[in-house]
Amino acid sequence: GKVVRGYFGVIPQELDAEALASGTVRMNWRKGENKYGVDYVIEMRKEGQAEFQFVDQVRATKYDHKGQKPGEFKIYRIKARKGDAYSEPSNEASVYSAEMKV
Repeated sequence: GKVVRGYFGVIPQELDAEALASGTVRMNWRKGENKYGVDYVIEMRKEGQAEFQFVDQVRATKYDHKGQKPGEFKIYRIKARKGDAYSEPSNEASVYSAEMKV
């Protein structure tokens, strides 16, 4: 079959993001059909931003994005990465970070 340059593998599935009162956004997702040796790139877009920004890269299928400002609207997505090749992005998951209780 034809290889599409820069694309590989399977899209991460079922991304879920939850804002905790501590300012952490807790994410988890399913790897889909991805095999071992795949990294996951977390990307985030804030309200009003056009482009997604790189947050971090992990091996696990979960991530805690710490130190986030409560009440801020954010959209997250995940890409699988192997070397220089990236998958298409997962579904997007949005959060309003939980308001701090005063």
